[in-house]
Amino acid sequence: MKQIQFLTFYLILINVWSAQGQQQSINYLNKQLDNGLQLLIIEDEAKPVVTMNVVVKEGPMYLNEKEIGLHLLSSLMFIGATERYPAAELSYNKLRKINAQYNRSIYESAQTYTIKCYKNHTDTVFGLISEWIQHPVLTNEELALAKFRADSTIKADNQQTAYLLNERRIKLFEKYGLKQLDFASMMTNITACNREQLVEYRSKFYRPQNILLIIHGKVNKFDVIAKLNRLMGKWTLPELNTPEINVQIRLPLSTQSLIGTPSAQYPALQFCFPGPSYKANTVDYYAGKVLSTLLNNSSHSFKKSLDKNLSYYEFETESFNIINQSFLTFTCISPPDQLRKIYDTMNVVLNKLSTHVKDDLQLNQAKRRTYQLYEYKSANTSEYLNLLGVHWANDLLNEYYNAQSIINKLTAADLQSFITRYLEDKPSARFLLISPAHQTSTNSRTFFNDFESYADLTIYYDFNSETFSTAGENSFYKAAQFLKINKQIGAELTIYQDAGERKDLVKKRYVNLYLRLYGEGISEKELDEMNVNLYVSTTQNALETDQNQRAFFSKPKQ
Repeated sequence: MKQIQFLTFYLILINVWSAQGQQQSINYLNKQLDNGLQLLIIEDEAKPVVTMNVVVKEGPMYLNEKEIGLHLLSSLMFIGATERYPAAELSYNKLRKINAQYNRSIYESAQTYTIKCYKNHTDTVFGLISEWIQHPVLTNEELALAKFRADSTIKADNQQTAYLLNERRIKLFEKYGLKQLDFASMMTNITACNREQLVEYRSKFYRPQNILLIIHGKVNKFDVIAKLNRLMGKWTLPELNTPEINVQIRLPLSTQSLIGTPSAQYPALQFCFPGPSYKANTVDYYAGKVLSTLLNNSSHSFKKSLDKNLSYYEFETESFNIINQSFLTFTCISPPDQLRKIYDTMNVVLNKLSTHVKDDLQLNQAKRRTYQLYEYKSANTSEYLNLLGVHWANDLLNEYYNAQSIINKLTAADLQSFITRYLEDKPSARFLLISPAHQTSTNSRTFFNDFESYADLTIYYDFNSETFSTAGENSFYKAAQFLKINKQIGAELTIYQDAGERKDLVKKRYVNLYLRLYGEGISEKELDEMNVNLYVSTTQNALETDQNQRAFFSKPKQ
């Protein structure tokens, strides 16, 4: 067995046993054509058909499916037409006429287009593949139109609605000097636009170097190379006068690539902020939301700086979810000579958003900050704990409240360590414990309006659904953990419990849970003597709860 690595894909070559039980040797050739196309030819006399795999490595799956939309190869193979094979005779009809099988699959960061045909039809397939590979990728605007045309869910009764939804894309299409398409032609023929202009504006991202062509079957490797060189060996993408941008943005917890993909008339820089599975509350994601606010605030210094330094730029923001992942992207379209300015300006802002402070929390600087500590599953808790030293730049604090968010999964020991450090800087600090789920409840609105003036550090905690079966039990479980910490530290702790039952019953539940968790008892009297303020919101007496909160927060700090 021999394993060969091509790009990021692995192909395992093994010996094949014929029907007579004889072991056959498979000859293979790994070659790169003059234009950079990676080629793997596997000669297999026992294989009755020739299988051709066009493997396109073009970035993460979410870019394939969301940003890029329908890939050009999909469009040409199964949907659209090329210059060589016009709409009257679609390319997939060519495959059907020779009884070829074809399909598409996605694996991680690649799309694979597989075609199977008999040996006497390989020249036809070579011609089609050569045309697909040489046809540069469509712009986002064109892809939007291609996807719009191909969407089988668009029916006659809602075509006009769908057209209006794509109006902004169509305007961009016009702005870049492409031929105007009316509604009917847009639905039937994507190639009606000006071919020369499309070629001129193509992205450099789609290149032969990103493609691996695997040919497996009853073929002659030298004959195949000669044919492919004749078909596409001299072809190269038209060069664009744009610098290639291949840089990285370092944000807390992750490193994300900045993708340079010229779009239409101007190239584009894309910033992508990912979120974790099922949740969109990572530091990266919130940094993206802050950035979104800045880009839409004409009075902010960052926006003014862009307006002053750049003659033209356009930002598009998109938030989407795919495969249980959340993403927030910013795409900036700008003339080539301004790409570096945009990157430099954006990088300064992103560095401000993720400045790590080496020393412990410097709480006396600027105004008091509120930190939100969320649960977030991670194998490296210590790395997350380091984020407790993060300072957000002062000029961003008021731009978007989530700029203050720090996402963490903290064990009881981690949290105790952090609070201890905090108290070293501020021995008389007051802590407030509350669940984010209660932020929108009617009974707690006044509470949230007042807590900033009372607590020095507000700790938001999320539920862990694996611990107990209901959110209510989880909230008591978390509160009991904090009581354990507070018993050892002795800080002033306020717990807001949206329990829906009387305060004395809540105390009893704390006592029971404490014993259950830690194997040691704690009496209600001990709870009263501890420096803990318990506020319980009950649906039966919301007004009384609200009045009690107001009375409590009117107390001056000691």
